[in-house]
Amino acid sequence: SSIYSLYSGDQGYILIGTYYGGVNYFDPDFGIAYFPANQERNGLSHPVIGNMVEDKRGTIWICTEGGGLNSFNPRTRQVRHFQSKGSSEYLPGTNLKAIAYDRTQDELYLATYPLGLYAYDIRNDRFRTILQDPGAQRGGPADLIHSLQIYDKQLYIGATNGVFSMNLRTSRISPVIPNRYIAFS
Repeated sequence: SSIYSLYSGDQGYILIGTYYGGVNYFDPDFGIAYFPANQERNGLSHPVIGNMVEDKRGTIWICTEGGGLNSFNPRTRQVRHFQSKGSSEYLPGTNLKAIAYDRTQDELYLATYPLGLYAYDIRNDRFRTILQDPGAQRGGPADLIHSLQIYDKQLYIGATNGVFSMNLRTSRISPVIPNRYIAFS
């Protein structure tokens, strides 16, 4: 009964992410479907659902706070799990706090707590580290990055110690509004 996130897809469907209840999927043409956290092929990897984004193929990317990243294909209704596997090809953390999608580069940006900021190259199925051990870098985001937003070739990062921007081409991070807690979605 606790709704954590809402996402309205380009094709007219709505995804409702819940706290300990998985995802409810509403499509006006097909009705309602429910995706629980059950580790099975069509289940999510964790019941606490965070932010969601859609890529240019129509795939929905779902953050969980304990089960890593999930992708959902609305056409096939297939779910894929991306969890920590201990190699550079996988996301090193399972507690995802925020996600943003760069359509130009076809990449996801993912904030993990407390492990940092990562990018996922969708075409090549590969993760890379952007910012590891946040909070340790003076003038950079704290360890809790709670918001990510792309605007005008910049990734804006909302953290507990301010707002920062990252140039998407160079990955250089600069303070925008330091030393203030600001939430955006």
